[in-house]
Amino acid sequence: MRLLGWGGAILASGVGDIHLDTFGNFHFQFEGTAVDPRQLSHFMSYHERNPYNGTARLRLVAVDKSGQEIHCGFVTSDEVTTTLGADLKCSGAVEGLALDIPPFAEIGSEILVLVPERHWLDEVLRLSFAAPDASACSNHSVELLGSSVDFEYHWPTHSLTISVTGGVGFPQTYTERWLSEPLRMMIGQLVFPRVTVRANPDRTMVTVSEIRGWHDEGDKYCLLDPALTFSNPAHFFDMYTDLLRFVATARDEEGQPNFERHALTVFYEELAQAMRGSRWIMTLTLASAVEGALDLLFPFGEKDRAANLAEIEGLKAHIDDWSGHQSSSRASIASLKDRAKGAVSRAAEMTAIKRLRALAERGLVASEEVRAWEKVRNKVAHGKVFSPFSSEENDRILINLMSLFRRIAGQITSLGNASAPTRIETSD
Repeated sequence: MRLLGWGGAILASGVGDIHLDTFGNFHFQFEGTAVDPRQLSHFMSYHERNPYNGTARLRLVAVDKSGQEIHCGFVTSDEVTTTLGADLKCSGAVEGLALDIPPFAEIGSEILVLVPERHWLDEVLRLSFAAPDASACSNHSVELLGSSVDFEYHWPTHSLTISVTGGVGFPQTYTERWLSEPLRMMIGQLVFPRVTVRANPDRTMVTVSEIRGWHDEGDKYCLLDPALTFSNPAHFFDMYTDLLRFVATARDEEGQPNFERHALTVFYEELAQAMRGSRWIMTLTLASAVEGALDLLFPFGEKDRAANLAEIEGLKAHIDDWSGHQSSSRASIASLKDRAKGAVSRAAEMTAIKRLRALAERGLVASEEVRAWEKVRNKVAHGKVFSPFSSEENDRILINLMSLFRRIAGQITSLGNASAPTRIETSD
């Protein structure tokens, strides 16, 4: 093992091990010798003084018994103890494992996801795939954006592999991030790959990452309805393909593919984590996610077409004519006028509740769901703790909020690229 500092300089070398704990996280133990104890001490001191400098951390490189070099990324050191001069021991957490191997396939990307045995996705995949072959694997392929998307499920280990050949629609470095995003939206879980493979003509880059635990609280807001698989075994593949197209064709404000996660995917990630919190956290996150999703669905800066703009401008002009109170100062008069005109101007804005009611009028969301959002949104956002106890009324509110977000998310994905001007328009 080698511990690296600035610019890849070797600060210490020795031996040790990397192990996987029961939570799916990597840890390392190192015992060796510092190349220059003073330099190592200076580096560690700098890190303690600058904990938010992401590059001021140790990096770990290991070589296994076969001679394979494994890069472990930046490591968090729990402790660094020196014994006799340059001798030291340390341990800590590892980001993941990355290695290069000889090329073995055409250009493309691949991920491997471990499916918990007791989660319903395992049953969905068994219904979706054909019977396993002699190697206990089942396969399925589709064409998308000029590339082949291949699925493989290994039944004994509950391992789902998804790979795509490189092309204009699936450029390197972007694609490996995109491949797991549809799963997070479909399942409502923190579905991240255990293994990621990037195949190039000269080498293949393999990354083994930590995994996040799943739970059973995402069923009401996830996009995939597992029951539909019984009547349509291809339902999983159809939805995944549509969502992958949605993610891959999305563009940022500069017209470039998204290197970071799609905004809708981020909402799903936040919900997956919030579902493990208190009912207040769950309700607050759901209400906020609904409001954020509405911004993706409706055009930016849209005005309420039912508002009388002339009437609004007339009232604002009347406010400008106000001369103030006898005790008013020029500053207070100007401040109050600005506040009053701002409040009047908001009458022409398409607020979240107006958008929800417009969706309800079209039958795209249920009125009961809108009422649930309206009932709790301001309360939970302004310090009113949602009841921690289960009751018919409270449970119904949570269920309606989950269903509401699910419906809005479905509308966003059905429209394709949410950053394009194809977003939903309100009726006259």
